[in-house]
Amino acid sequence: MPTVTYPSGYAVHELLPDGPITTCTPEECGCSLCAPEEYGVPPGTHPGGLPIVGDYPSVWEPPHQAPSHLLLDTCVVQNLLWVRTQAPPADDDEAWRLVNQRWGSSLGAELRALVGLLHGVEAILDVEDVLCPFLVTRASWLEFSCAPGSRGHRLMDEWRLWRSRAQTFDPITLESMPHPMFTPMPEVLGWAPANQPSLPGLDDGHNTVEPLGPFRDAGDRRLIQEAQWLGVPGILTTDLKTFWRHRALLYTQGVEVWRPSDFCWALLNEWHRWRGESIYPGRPRELCTEHEAA
Repeated sequence: MPTVTYPSGYAVHELLPDGPITTCTPEECGCSLCAPEEYGVPPGTHPGGLPIVGDYPSVWEPPHQAPSHLLLDTCVVQNLLWVRTQAPPADDDEAWRLVNQRWGSSLGAELRALVGLLHGVEAILDVEDVLCPFLVTRASWLEFSCAPGSRGHRLMDEWRLWRSRAQTFDPITLESMPHPMFTPMPEVLGWAPANQPSLPGLDDGHNTVEPLGPFRDAGDRRLIQEAQWLGVPGILTTDLKTFWRHRALLYTQGVEVWRPSDFCWALLNEWHRWRGESIYPGRPRELCTEHEAA
């Protein structure tokens, strides 16, 4: 199978323009992505109906479904606070032009997508059988516990909000319930604050992080380590210089790295696929337009 080498030096499967890449055959799956000729659709059409985006193994390989939960990178929690308190509306083109001038067009596009993603996720939390897809963990809590003054308090409040929303399905009743692993607060779990040693006999090894290729920041490595330890298949990030750039390495270790713009696509696509509805709440207008045009 053809591969492409990313700037990180790690190779992943290339997305071929003349057909989809999957690990199954049409006989094994037979969906529109694996066998487009049977559906009369262009190659690369996801079963949800939209053209596929990204190189995410979970989407390209059966069952062609994005992760139901993602860990929030520390920068995303900070960005969500900014979106909630300062970001312009997603449809204010002039305001976003100024954002792009300040932060660059690539990051600006992800921040704009995060506006719609936040509004959309919070809108579907009232739907009975829909779980919040975002999880926060100890890695980001440790970093926010070091943030000074009122900003630190606001970041911690944002972290606690997403922590309180973590849910899973009860295996017996199949009803949603607080997630036993991701809902308990630091005080309940007895987490030691940053730079404070654990009590004798209570060191769980969390502060010990091993080297990991191009990921030099200890907080980044700790988050990746948590994803692997806790069995979370992906991380949502706006860090385009490290996490996104070197995502191919993490693919080989069972952790996907998602951008907000692509996860917008994933949620919209799943909404189409399972609910047959054409509008996802809070979808950024320009992203809707792009996919409708495609």
